[in-house]
Amino acid sequence: MANISKNRIEEYTTDYDSVTYNNVTPLLTPSFLLNEFVSYTFKNLTVGVNGRYSSDSFLDNTNNKNFIVPSSFIANSSVSYKFGKYIALSFDCNNIFNKKYYYSGYVSNNESNYFAMATRNYFLTLTASL
Repeated sequence: MANISKNRIEEYTTDYDSVTYNNVTPLLTPSFLLNEFVSYTFKNLTVGVNGRYSSDSFLDNTNNKNFIVPSSFIANSSVSYKFGKYIALSFDCNNIFNKKYYYSGYVSNNESNYFAMATRNYFLTLTASL
């Protein structure tokens, strides 16, 4: 699934200095997002991989190019196995390539500040259905 958007704010006035900006991109709004997922099932085993790409986005509504969340691509994988009708075991590896990336942040004291996302991480899940 891909999403392309062209969101605009017709007129934006800052609270701190009353400067008005016209036709700006809203903060934290990437213009391009891509999510893909591919999986293959053979009998009780399913293997899958997915990726997420996000283009860069502005950290504030002034669209200052000094305050940008960089674009990122993150890949994840999963393996699951069904043991009969009621039990499944799955293993997920997120951020396979151990990329340092950000999806959010803010501007303070004329500097970019980011909220770091998780580096490579794993989940082992046992599911029991009734």
